[in-house]
Amino acid sequence: MESEAFRNVTVSFLAVLAWEQLKIFFLCVKTLLCNIDIFYELLPKILYDRLRWDWFTRFYSLDWYFSFNDDGKSHLTRNITLENHGVKTFSMEHSWSTIALFENLRAPERAYTYYSVKSYIYEKQLAADNSQGALLKDSFLSGYLHDPFCIDSYQKYLNLISAFKVEEKKIITLFTASTGGSRFNDINDLHDFYYLINELISDPRFDDWIFLIKHKKLYDEHKSSHTLSHIIEKLLNSNRVFEVSTSISASFYIAMSDFVISMAFTSPTLDALGLGIPSTFFAKKGKSDNSIFINNPEVIFTTPNELWKNFKYFSSLTKMEILRYYEKKLPLGCMSNQKKAGIDLISDYLAKNL
Repeated sequence: MESEAFRNVTVSFLAVLAWEQLKIFFLCVKTLLCNIDIFYELLPKILYDRLRWDWFTRFYSLDWYFSFNDDGKSHLTRNITLENHGVKTFSMEHSWSTIALFENLRAPERAYTYYSVKSYIYEKQLAADNSQGALLKDSFLSGYLHDPFCIDSYQKYLNLISAFKVEEKKIITLFTASTGGSRFNDINDLHDFYYLINELISDPRFDDWIFLIKHKKLYDEHKSSHTLSHIIEKLLNSNRVFEVSTSISASFYIAMSDFVISMAFTSPTLDALGLGIPSTFFAKKGKSDNSIFINNPEVIFTTPNELWKNFKYFSSLTKMEILRYYEKKLPLGCMSNQKKAGIDLISDYLAKNL
C-alpha cells in the first residue's frame, strides 16, 4: 500500500524537496557562524560561575540553597555545581508569570529551569514549565505567597488610609509593570496607564476614589522621559493620587485596598482576587486577545467605562463569592480554599522532606 502511495511521486518533486531541506540546513550553519562569538562570551561566564560556587562550597557547609523567581540562565551553573557538592536547590515562584497566562507560549523563557524542588502558585504555571523541559526532581503547589504579617508593620500608611476611610473614600491601589525588552508591556503602555488615571480623576463616577500608585520603578527613574515625568507630576498634584514606597510589600497595599488595578499581567490583580479583594488588569486594546482570560472580560479593561463595569461586577460579590470566582472561573488551576499562606505550605513541605 505504501509503495502504491509513493509510486506517482516525481523525481523533480523529490529534487525540490531535497533542495528546500538543504537551504534550511545552510541557513542554520550561516546563523551559527554569525553568532559563534556567543560561545566565547559564555565560556568565561560559565567558568567563573563554576569556580565561584566551588569556592563557596569549600567555605560553607549547607544542605539547601533557596531562591525565588530565579529562572534566568545564570542559575544553571550554580545549581549543577551545588548539586555536585550534595546541596539541594529550592526555588519559590513569587510571580504569577506572564508566559503561563497566554494560550500560545511567547518564548521558551523557562526551557532551562533546573532545581531539586520548585513550588508554584498555580497549576498552569507548573504545566508551562513542564512543557518547556524544566528539569525538576520534585515540585508542588504552594499557592500565592501573601505576607499575612505585614499589615501591622507600616503604621504610617495605616494612619493615612484610616484618614481616607473617615472621609468615606475608596482606596484604589495601582501597580505599574516593568517595560521594554521582551516584556509584555512597553513604555507606551506605561504612558497609556498614567493617562487613563488622569481620565479617571476627572470622571464623576470615580469622585470617591483615592489612588495609591506603587511604581515598579522609582519615580526618579522616570524623569528621563519628559512626557512621563509631566503626567506623573500632574497626577501627584491633583490631591487624588499619592505615590507610595516601592520598598513596602505589595501584600500590605493589597490588603488595605477596596479595589486593585495592575498593568497586565502583573501579580497584584491575581493576588488580590486570591484574598477575596476586587481587582482587574489594565491592558491596551488587542494586547490581551491571546490571553487565557478571553472568557473573563471582568478581569481586563481598557477604557474607563470597562473599568466601571468591572468594578460594579466585583463590588456586587461578597468576599467568599470572589474567592469562588478565583478558584472556579479563572482558568489557572488555583488552589481552592487556601487556608494557609503559601510560605507556610513551603515550610510544611520542607519539614517533611528535610
